[in-house]
Amino acid sequence: MITSKKHTEIEFSYEQLRLVKFGGSSIATPNRLRNVLKLISTKQPVLIILSALFGTTDKLVELVNFIKNGEQNAFVGVILDLKVEYKKFVSELYVTAHYRDIATALIHQTFNQLEDYAERKYKIKIEKNILAVGERLSTQILNLLLQEEGLRTTLLNATDFVFIKKSGLPDYDRIEMNLKAILNKSKAAQIYITQGFLCTNALGELDNLQRGGSDYTATILASVLKVKEVEIWTDIDGVHNNDPRYVEQTAPLNYLSYDEASYLAFFGAKILHPLCIAPAKKANIPIRLKNTLKPENVGTLIHDQVIGEGIKAVSAKDNIQIIKVSSKRERASHDFYNEVFKVLNKHKVSSDLITTSEESVSLAIEESEILHKLSEALKPLGVVEIEDGLSAICIAGEFLKDSKGIGKEIFESLLEIPLRMISYGGNRHHLALLIQSQHKQKALLSLNNHLFKIAGEI
Repeated sequence: MITSKKHTEIEFSYEQLRLVKFGGSSIATPNRLRNVLKLISTKQPVLIILSALFGTTDKLVELVNFIKNGEQNAFVGVILDLKVEYKKFVSELYVTAHYRDIATALIHQTFNQLEDYAERKYKIKIEKNILAVGERLSTQILNLLLQEEGLRTTLLNATDFVFIKKSGLPDYDRIEMNLKAILNKSKAAQIYITQGFLCTNALGELDNLQRGGSDYTATILASVLKVKEVEIWTDIDGVHNNDPRYVEQTAPLNYLSYDEASYLAFFGAKILHPLCIAPAKKANIPIRLKNTLKPENVGTLIHDQVIGEGIKAVSAKDNIQIIKVSSKRERASHDFYNEVFKVLNKHKVSSDLITTSEESVSLAIEESEILHKLSEALKPLGVVEIEDGLSAICIAGEFLKDSKGIGKEIFESLLEIPLRMISYGGNRHHLALLIQSQHKQKALLSLNNHLFKIAGEI
């Protein structure tokens, strides 16, 4: 464990920081949170990005929905449940009464403030404030724990340096300037702690990076500080070659390229936020995925190299719909395509998969509130049909144009699965298929049995 060195200033460059992110499952219990102390035992300064305690964000989302629906009693009930859970958590976490009392007072203050929202009408600002509670609490609880151990810590407010532009993309220049200025003021700390997920938007308001956004926070900060690598700790041994929630016999992958990992995350690999690869790739900073429950295991290293050819892994994403628009009048196909994509651009809709013919365009998109508006906007262009209850399956790896037999193995493994759409050829890193969700587990099992017998070592 780290030992405190009083009155000694630690000299370091930003690149020497060890940057680690712990997910909610890694800090889900007092024992797991205390285990974080062992995982950060090092003489170099550490920057910790923290998620909310496991399950907290789901309950905060419930609170937002209760406000929207005017369900005051249900709102207050969840607040009381959270208060009880957190009081029990800190009572088991701290060794001394002093720190237990500080943490308990913090919990009362936090949830009493939340309770004030019970009779207020929904506003987006209220939603953002409620959703920020999880990360703010977890970072304060960890900060107190480390101080109880006699360590020099600095708790940083992520909204002071994580800025997003109007487009929703990170404002890297502003992030770098503000973060480095803040770190320069507190060089004597051994450990820096900040919230994942939280940010400040282009209007200067509290905002967030969407669910799972703590991974994104970690790679954004890693990219501006130019650290050697970013560690993301969860409760699983890195990226597996299939979804362990549906397939029993899966294996962790030791290495993935940025592109391979990006497609797997986009198509449903829950261990990673889909957007978190881009900042790391931009700065060429490796991402190391590790298991807090088995820290001795190798995990997965995501970097700029492609190691091995052929199929690496399979992932799946649910809640997909097909919206198909077929032209009902004579026009040049390029004019028809142009008008369809103008509508998509206007409604800011992106598609997971697209297929086209001379007279129609089919788009696979995630279910959302925009679907009805999109359908109405496309009707002047042709006949619109919608099919829901679908899942997208991604088969990722290094597909070479002269590879033989891969396509045969994939499609033979899916002989009994009706395929709705197929996308292959846009890049050499993945093939995507669309199937009815009722066939998803069968498809994943069959792909697992067929593909990883021929794929060689992972």
